[in-house]
Amino acid sequence: MKNIIIILFTSLISLTVLGQKMFVDIKTTNPSPGVGDKFKISYILKLKISGGVASISHNGIKINKPKFNEGFVIIDEGKEGSRFGFGNFGSQEMEIQKYSFILQAKKKGTFKIQPLTFTINGDKVTSGIFTINVGTGNPNAKIQTSDPNLFARIEVNKRNIYKGEAVTAVYRVYTRYNIFEIEDYDMPMTNGLWKEEIKIGKNGWPQETKTVNGMPYHVITLKKEVLIPQTTGEIKLKPIKIDARINRFGFNPGKQKSITSNAPTLKVKSLPTPKPSDFSDQVGSNYKIAIDYSTNSLKTNDPLDVKVTISGKGNLKQLATPQLNFPPDFEVFDPEIKDNVKISSSGISGKKTFNFLVIPRHRGSYEIPDYTFSYFDVNSKKYKTLTASGTKINVEKGEHETTNTLSSSSNQQNVEILNSGIRHIKADTTLYANQDSFYGTFLYWLLIVLPFILVISYYSFIVIKRNTQSDESTVRIKNANKNANTQLKKAAQLLQENKHLEFYEELYKALTNYCSHKLSISKANLNKETISATLNSKQVDVSVISSLIEILNECEMARFSPLTHEGAEKTLDNATSIINKIEQDVKK
Repeated sequence: MKNIIIILFTSLISLTVLGQKMFVDIKTTNPSPGVGDKFKISYILKLKISGGVASISHNGIKINKPKFNEGFVIIDEGKEGSRFGFGNFGSQEMEIQKYSFILQAKKKGTFKIQPLTFTINGDKVTSGIFTINVGTGNPNAKIQTSDPNLFARIEVNKRNIYKGEAVTAVYRVYTRYNIFEIEDYDMPMTNGLWKEEIKIGKNGWPQETKTVNGMPYHVITLKKEVLIPQTTGEIKLKPIKIDARINRFGFNPGKQKSITSNAPTLKVKSLPTPKPSDFSDQVGSNYKIAIDYSTNSLKTNDPLDVKVTISGKGNLKQLATPQLNFPPDFEVFDPEIKDNVKISSSGISGKKTFNFLVIPRHRGSYEIPDYTFSYFDVNSKKYKTLTASGTKINVEKGEHETTNTLSSSSNQQNVEILNSGIRHIKADTTLYANQDSFYGTFLYWLLIVLPFILVISYYSFIVIKRNTQSDESTVRIKNANKNANTQLKKAAQLLQENKHLEFYEELYKALTNYCSHKLSISKANLNKETISATLNSKQVDVSVISSLIEILNECEMARFSPLTHEGAEKTLDNATSIINKIEQDVKK
């Protein structure tokens, strides 16, 4: 027990006396590198010890880094050490923290690196100026300008394509850091492209391991899209920008990194000429067409259903309505369109169905000609024409036929009805007096008053409808907070069940539904820009708007870099607080 007391006493003395004897030691793996060489320089904060046991604690160390001039490229940097330092018996120095840079020399010469400063417990400890002599080395060496352990890529499955040909783009991050989080990213739009996003599964895109230049990397997929060029020439995809944090663990906040991906260029060729007259701008492969007629025999004014189905692998989303050549005696209504289109990594495929309702108005025999459909086949690099056979339709007289004409698809002529315009005059005629007068009857007055009743009823209906819509909108606004709280409770339950992905989805729904109802924004126009603009117009505090958008961004990115349980709870609390603040600011 006596020895323990002595050790503790010595430790206290060390802290008091030696606490002011901190200094910065500088070490490098190569004091005289050549051009193109990579080397490490470390700044080490140390405490001198004159015997006994010493320890020091702190609430974080701030580092003021030196600026490296044009002679070097910073490939990587980072700090080492914890919030506690220890020194043992016999040791003359105690290492508190180390901050290192991996540099690559770009040019020959003598370079002075300005001091680095550590700030610990309010005290500043500054290093000296460090001089590096760079020799000739290899002037043709490739100078690295990015962290080799972290980069982003936009990967496309092909670059030389035709206008309208589908390209699959995958947005990925490659990292060799074991602890890695994505904090924010931006995917700017590129003009001249039709985009269709490939839907992600419930568990997100699976993480992979790939080898690049002999080194293994963890691969995180951010997004997959199918791109279809709408113009010709070169289309350069805009790079994605990512803010990430690496090696955050425990009390160590880690380090923030910003990376920018590559920007691949698509070379888009024009389609060959001449084009078929029935070409509908479809580019792809394995197209098929089928036409089905509900019947070949019917009566006038009876409906005829004509179903046209076009399938294949191509941009069926942009497929125009087929122009069938129906006889002029057929009344044709706009078709009902149904699509069963799948968007995957292999492109866009499926089928699209057009259901036409056709009504023949005259009897006769009609012929619907063949329908042809042309597309550009990317495999053969040629146009292909598909033909769907036409049919003959026989139309008989219906019960409610309104005209006395007989129609034929080949020869339509009016048939004169004899003995209907002139009737034989009867010799014996008996006349009777009309005793009933219509004037002044109930029906007479009803027909006079009826237009006024209809007008009044119409305007009453409009007013009631407007009031009803206004009431519904008012109810939605009043219930916005209540509904949001219900969804937030559901999100909290999901969080307790450790269903993090479902938690963020429910939280996202709660916030967006609340904004839609509270701010009267339709779902079609609901996005972060309209939410920000509407809240700003209602004079909601800028910090509240910023916090709301930040949470929405966090929910969108949670599938890629889910937060800890504690971080998710904090986000949930912030969401509740934001809704309460909006309730106070938005007066209805």
